[in-house]
Amino acid sequence: MQNIIKYTGRFLCIVIVMVTAFSFSACGDGGGDGGGGGGGGSGKEGTFTSIADMKAWLSAQPNNTAATAHTIRLNVNSLGGNSFTSGSAGNVLFDSKYVNLDLSGSTITSIENKAFSNCHSLTSITIGSSVTSITMGDYSDDNAFYDCPSLTAINVNSGNTTYSSENGVLYDKNKTVLYKCPEGKTGDFTIPSGVTSIMNNAFYFCQKLTSVTIPDSVLSIEDSAF
Repeated sequence: MQNIIKYTGRFLCIVIVMVTAFSFSACGDGGGDGGGGGGGGSGKEGTFTSIADMKAWLSAQPNNTAATAHTIRLNVNSLGGNSFTSGSAGNVLFDSKYVNLDLSGSTITSIENKAFSNCHSLTSITIGSSVTSITMGDYSDDNAFYDCPSLTAINVNSGNTTYSSENGVLYDKNKTVLYKCPEGKTGDFTIPSGVTSIMNNAFYFCQKLTSVTIPDSVLSIEDSAF
């Protein structure tokens, strides 16, 4: 069985084509805002042990683009709450300059609900080995990376025992559960063979993808996955 998912305008259509020639189609509103492009480039770099220092440094930088995103290494033991909490890492990055955020030197153990919600200029994030929990809730806005349209990669340190990443997509350690495709990812995407579950919100707001191919190994697709 081959499963193909395609976008048509603002509507996401799921088409499952089986060898028996039976077909099923289900469409839902993709929603969301387009946002900017991917990370990387010739931006500046900085390493910080406090969110306040990161904020001061970032505010002094000129406006940039996704192609010239700054690389920030943030080494802290707390993100300070969600992106709507004053003084939190997400709040600093809320509609800020374009940033590649590296948390691999941090000792945080969890990335909570809405930690980076509406961080439209976050182009990539690297998650450290200490993280054991990332909130991916039941509703579209109930997850750590909701409405991050410029986010092209969620990377995970290889020493992490709970999560992993491949081509910027977030999986469990064994790559059997697909948790999150970043909303800024573009083009055609093929889910790796061996993935058995696609979780809530995994592809929600991924409006820049042109197609998603699902392998036969997938046994479950949760509500609002697309």
